[in-house]
Amino acid sequence: MISYVTLPLIAQQLSEQLKDDDSTSALFARLMLSSYLIEHECDLALNTNISARHLAMTAVRTLNSSDTPLAYNTSVGYIDLAYHVRYYNQCWAVLDGYREQLEDRLEQHAYRLIMTLSEHTHVHNFDVITGTAALGRYFLDSKPKRAQVLQAILAQLVSLSAPREHTINGYYILPEHLGPFKSVETFPHGYLDLGMSHGIAGPMALLAIAYTRDSQLAPDMRTAIVSLLDIFKQYYDETTGRWPAYVVFKDGQLDCVHPHHVDSWCYGTPGIARAVYLAGRAIGDQEAVALSLRAMERIMERGIDSMGLECPTFCHGYAGAFRIFTLFARDTGLASFEAFQEELAEKLFTFGDRAHPYRFKKHQQGELADSLNPLDGVASIFVIHAFNGIFMLD
Repeated sequence: MISYVTLPLIAQQLSEQLKDDDSTSALFARLMLSSYLIEHECDLALNTNISARHLAMTAVRTLNSSDTPLAYNTSVGYIDLAYHVRYYNQCWAVLDGYREQLEDRLEQHAYRLIMTLSEHTHVHNFDVITGTAALGRYFLDSKPKRAQVLQAILAQLVSLSAPREHTINGYYILPEHLGPFKSVETFPHGYLDLGMSHGIAGPMALLAIAYTRDSQLAPDMRTAIVSLLDIFKQYYDETTGRWPAYVVFKDGQLDCVHPHHVDSWCYGTPGIARAVYLAGRAIGDQEAVALSLRAMERIMERGIDSMGLECPTFCHGYAGAFRIFTLFARDTGLASFEAFQEELAEKLFTFGDRAHPYRFKKHQQGELADSLNPLDGVASIFVIHAFNGIFMLD
């Protein structure tokens, strides 16, 4: 039976298993596993006398020297890599130069996205996975050198938050800009995404975190946060205790909402509730804070088997919900959150099977599949608190 006690051992075994695998997914998994082992004071020699720190360093060097460019995302991409390089930079000053190169690359990409967003809105240009929100959260911890690009990102997100006559605000995705994963048949009038991973919860959370750090980082951040919070207050369903995934407008009037019944980080109530909590706390909106706590309490009332989760990983599984409840327990001191967090951990561990190649599987197209991905694969189970920013949770 896999448990808290055996999880570090699983991390060590997986690190050993992946030490000679130089595929991109394996290299990123090694980075995540190594940070987990280091944080849990398990930087012990593996069976081959290779330490977790050594495995991380070789992964960084291999990715740095690769001729194959990475994507600009928080999952096996340049943004994810930058977080890891910054984390390991605490141990190795030799990474200073590589960190600067990475941040220069990210800064250039951020300005490209800002330019594109000034022309039209596409979800992947502003979201937490590949967009300016992801880059802004990274740069928020890179001040003062990256202050200018951070301010440009925040100003763009504030601008998109402003009300628009026919589509709520600038985050509304018009039908001509749906992208490959949404069809005109399903969204003939476009949509507003409310989720954390690809929707307005992510930018709102970033603005809230930035405003808490320094309310003068960009003009009108508070106004933008208030405007976005109003949307979440309006569309929270008190009957179900959940937010919809999408809101659709037609000719300036509400046409329909698309409900969501899975309590996950990416689109579900936990991720949105965390963003609402951060926003409410940032501007002193007690109504918003109370709403976020009420939504989380409704999850606990429904019970763990009613969450709709089908896998142990972070994006749309138990690991993401577990992390969010952990943060709410820390921030509120409520015993109920801590108790439910433990229930989630126990449920997560039931998915572990030593017979699986990677011990845990992810949910993919209705089935469980092997994956190392640090967003929705086995590596995501080992995310440490230093990387909460990747998921816009803190």
